[in-house]
Amino acid sequence: MEQFIKTPTFLFNEGLTGNEILVYSLINDRMQSSVKRESFYDNENMDYYVIFTREELAEKINASEKTISRCLNHLISKGLITLKRQFNSASKIFLPYFEKPFEYTDTNSQDKLSDTVRPNCPLNQTNTKHIQDNNTVNTEPTVFNFKYSAIDAWKQATEAKIKLPSDAVDTIAKFTNGNVNDAKNVVKCLLSARNVVARQNDLANSEVSQFETNDNIQSKLNSKLINIFEYIKEHQYTEFNGYLIASLKTFFVETFGIKADEPEEHVAPKALKKNSIKETLPEWAKRNKEQYHQYSATTTEVSTLSSEQEAELDRKLAMLRKEPIA
Repeated sequence: MEQFIKTPTFLFNEGLTGNEILVYSLINDRMQSSVKRESFYDNENMDYYVIFTREELAEKINASEKTISRCLNHLISKGLITLKRQFNSASKIFLPYFEKPFEYTDTNSQDKLSDTVRPNCPLNQTNTKHIQDNNTVNTEPTVFNFKYSAIDAWKQATEAKIKLPSDAVDTIAKFTNGNVNDAKNVVKCLLSARNVVARQNDLANSEVSQFETNDNIQSKLNSKLINIFEYIKEHQYTEFNGYLIASLKTFFVETFGIKADEPEEHVAPKALKKNSIKETLPEWAKRNKEQYHQYSATTTEVSTLSSEQEAELDRKLAMLRKEPIA
């Protein structure tokens, strides 16, 4: 049985070569399988990816590996694919404009499209329905717009994998004007703030730190993000990661039920009184000095202390008082 690969028609308006269209179509076809397997979800990029080696692609379209490299580089420059290189392994390939599989039921025709992908619908195509007028049935085929935008794919993946509240995800998408990379950056800041608070309080991997099991986060995160984003826009911040993380850390402290440490009462130290130090003489000095003065006051005779003894006594007294010695 022959296999067919569906080609998104918007590729024909991107100025691509035939080989580049084939390469993208092959990657897009393999992504249909990746989105059904959790092992092909990249937590860092918050998106599904494809593994397709250059050798394999070259064999598929019967071209050289150099041709494949040129095709991939041109697709990257067009923003149609992104690569995440891995050490000693094939690069992960992401499709920002991948069209998600879905189910749709047309109640008028009772036709059910199950697990069907319609990537080849034009981007500007509008939905039409069968119109029944009296007994007249419109036999023209029903045309649907099956385009699944990149931001819609990101929103679905973020809700499914990270368990963020849907209203918070919508607010992030609106704030970033549908830019997937900017939306991913906001979520990274959010996860960083959550993880820091959880680790600091020994709550990592606990129920209280998980989005899906903490009712406070589910009910309050969206309003908190709205306030943060309004403040950022009001002050026209272009670099806001630091402010965003700091604000969200405060939010997670509250929603985790962590009591903030009460500030310690700072008591100003009392000024130390300088106690005057009373100088006291040793007993031998007191005794000799008193005897000397008593004797000098009552007699005109020469002091019993020799000049050498007096000099020695004065020297010791000066040392005690730390006075200069004559």
